[in-house]
Amino acid sequence: MEELERIKSGIPGLDEMCGGGLIQGTVTIVAGHFGTGKTLSGLQFLKEGLKNGEKCIFISFVENPSDILKFYDILKTDWKLDINKGNLLVLPANIFKIDVLLCSLKKLLSREKITRVFIDEIPLAFEKKVKISGNINKMLKALKKNEISSFFTTTISKKEDVLTLGNISFLKLTDNIAVMRRMEKGNDIVNFITILKVRGSIHDAKSREIRLTKEGLEIYAGKKESDGEQIPDVLPVSDLSYYIWHFSPEDERINKIVKGFCLKNTNINVCRVERDKQTDIGEFYFDSNHDFLGIIGKYITTPDTSLGLVCLPYGKVYQYAGEGMLMNVDSFIDKSDYLEESVESCSYNDKLYGVPFTVGCKSLMYRKDLLEKYKINVPETWDELMNAEQYILNKENDPALQGVSFQWEETEEIVSIFLGFIWGNNGDIFDSRSNIIADERIISALECMKKVLSKYRVLPENKMHMFSDNVNNFFLRKSIFLIARAELIEIAFGWDKTPLGNSLGSIKEDIAIAPLPKMEKSSKMHGLVQGSALCIPKNTKDPKSAGLFLKYMISEEISKKITLINWPFPAKISLWKDKEILNKRSYYASAENILKDCRGINKEIKSCPEIKYLIREKLLQIINEEKKPGEAWESLAKDVKELLKRNAVYKKIAERVISYTAKRYNDKEFYKSLLTEIGLSPHYLQRIFKIETGMTISNYLIKIRIEKAKELLKDVKYNIGDVAQKVGYSDSVFFSKLFKKYTKYTPTGYRAKY
Repeated sequence: MEELERIKSGIPGLDEMCGGGLIQGTVTIVAGHFGTGKTLSGLQFLKEGLKNGEKCIFISFVENPSDILKFYDILKTDWKLDINKGNLLVLPANIFKIDVLLCSLKKLLSREKITRVFIDEIPLAFEKKVKISGNINKMLKALKKNEISSFFTTTISKKEDVLTLGNISFLKLTDNIAVMRRMEKGNDIVNFITILKVRGSIHDAKSREIRLTKEGLEIYAGKKESDGEQIPDVLPVSDLSYYIWHFSPEDERINKIVKGFCLKNTNINVCRVERDKQTDIGEFYFDSNHDFLGIIGKYITTPDTSLGLVCLPYGKVYQYAGEGMLMNVDSFIDKSDYLEESVESCSYNDKLYGVPFTVGCKSLMYRKDLLEKYKINVPETWDELMNAEQYILNKENDPALQGVSFQWEETEEIVSIFLGFIWGNNGDIFDSRSNIIADERIISALECMKKVLSKYRVLPENKMHMFSDNVNNFFLRKSIFLIARAELIEIAFGWDKTPLGNSLGSIKEDIAIAPLPKMEKSSKMHGLVQGSALCIPKNTKDPKSAGLFLKYMISEEISKKITLINWPFPAKISLWKDKEILNKRSYYASAENILKDCRGINKEIKSCPEIKYLIREKLLQIINEEKKPGEAWESLAKDVKELLKRNAVYKKIAERVISYTAKRYNDKEFYKSLLTEIGLSPHYLQRIFKIETGMTISNYLIKIRIEKAKELLKDVKYNIGDVAQKVGYSDSVFFSKLFKKYTKYTPTGYRAKY
């Protein structure tokens, strides 16, 4: 019998698993989890062929192959030179136009002596579509007919049973099948490869570890250094998750952006945090009833969390930064590139804890066609707005036409609305000594707000969310004005999530956006800045990788790509004037005018959220006519004064506890001596500390002791028992269990890793 010719795969260790190499002319498919190195393995297959003077083809269903090759310097191959010489042909592919690819491929095979083909990321999701599946089968048959060695990759989810891959129809034409998986091994995430099938060979069926070295992927056979074989110089693989609630997990444009980072950083695997089974994490932005801290907060507070990047609203950035949950990111940006108020909203004690991602505020949207028809200027004050509305309603004489619609999502919004009225009346809430101001401007602002909200029936119990009839009516030409978040104008520009569908017609030509009305034209401050920021949890297990991912996401190139997909105003000022972006969203030209005089609530209202809560309660009393404006505001001034006085006392007590803990954390009778030092009852002291820090004294003590233990474990002169004693634990077994609970590592494991 004639001996079958074998070729090298270019992946050290794989040929040995396949009985000496792949047989010439066979079809190999590698299915694997995201980030296991499938693309890299295929490129090593091509590199081996090019090294031997073979002609090869690279096809990708994900993006242009030339763009992919830019990120694979690790293989030390001049891909561009091979392309220019005609040794490497690159073909981008579309799964829905696979017949076009098949035609192009057949022409190439007829005129070129191709020996190797690498096809990256055939999407299994479309395999059941008869036409697509049939064309994939034709492509495989063409490759086999021409005796071309081909290498395919495809992605499978971690939840899929890889052993059922044989149910996929086109795999019947596949000669060799391998599966790459990510699995937990101790405290690490490790990639493994399993050979399911090798035609014409006896193969190694054991799962073997895949290692990323400075030369590319290598399959590690499990030999020890003592066996005479040197363990390769391995690049550590990092698993990183992210959650940016603006993006749908099904949006391939965003997935492509994230994959671009992974291609540049082959040792970092990035994936999106899966949605909570009960509640979509993203819903917190639209519904205050969802406990956001309870959903995403569990990832942020978990020690050594895989969460590397999270998008938070400005208010949450301030809250979590105050609780010590976020990393400082001052070094990541030039603050002058961003709206000043968005930077201040993402800062705590003058340090930046979130890179501003989106920015916006309440604004006035108006029917440009109606204002032009009656030669009315865009209203700048509330009086002008109400007069313009009444005039147009009288002229139009249309019973179905409304004057002003409001977007009102939650009762907490009443505080931001009120701030707009105060600032729009050249007023302020606090004086330079943080005392509540009670003057005519405050009272007149309260009365004007009550008048407006009553006239347009904006009641606290009526939530007018993003897709309420009250909002939709404006985009359906049933109202003249809309008070809403500025970015909702995107509905008119074809936002694919709007339930209004195609009923909008050409409304975008007839509407425009302007700053929120004021009480006095001379006022400058007229809106409360809102938005979101990209943050790195302080507990992330790989800060370096998280930092690289953040830098990638906020780079000029990626920021622009995201802005072309995402609809809120970007926080980076330069993007407001980008011609390509303006061509898609012309209303971005209004961003500077709308946002330039906005203010941030964290800067304006001290001791948030307590004062916000007090203001809200007093405002609701005024709207519900339970108290007159002057009476309610006088009561608020007294309550805030007491609150600030209490907070000053509480702050000093919490600072004393923190200072004492830093000095006496290793005291075996810590609590007893702490109570003696502070001189308060246990219950009262715990309550004060929890209010000020968000933590119990017990949890804070454990946190300090664990951090000190980490430092001591790096010094090999201390055994585990010594470390336990030095941080305040006489029982080393208890200490070890506690250490593992909070770090996911045993003390010995932590010492070995770090």
